[in-house]
Amino acid sequence: MKIILTILLIVTFNYSTIAQENTDSLMNAFIPAKKTAVYYKNKTIQFKTNDSINPDYEIIAGKALVFDYDYHSKDIISMSDDEVSEKILFEVKPKSKSFYIADKKLTQAHLMFMQSCFCMDAGNYVIKSGFINGTKISNNTWKVKFKFTYVARNTKNKVTKNFTIKFKLAK
Repeated sequence: MKIILTILLIVTFNYSTIAQENTDSLMNAFIPAKKTAVYYKNKTIQFKTNDSINPDYEIIAGKALVFDYDYHSKDIISMSDDEVSEKILFEVKPKSKSFYIADKKLTQAHLMFMQSCFCMDAGNYVIKSGFINGTKISNNTWKVKFKFTYVARNTKNKVTKNFTIKFKLAK
């Protein structure tokens, strides 16, 4: 009887150790951060609603360059609500090898900043204050600098964002 009890204890101990190892590896498992920055030729942004909080839009055929930046933070699998994502979307007329758009003209460029997170100021923002400065650095690459400010809903705090992003031509 002692032998059976000893074997049972050893098996139970080994099983719990393996289960703990599996749990530890899951605690450290994550989906890596991901960034994409592309632009599209001969497109435009069409809004289906005038809702400034959650605008419904699509990118359709047109006569502009549409720039689209997406960022998704590292996601720890065992942790809920740690995900953060940001999106910047705007369009410009393809007139030259550079552009500068500021303040009142930002609404004509449809500059939107979208933030998704478990936070007070998550949501979509139509940007009306700041600038976008873009320079074409090769046949298929633009370097774009942003500085813009918006008032975060729910908090009423002014938030300023600065980005320098290289956009590649979408395939």
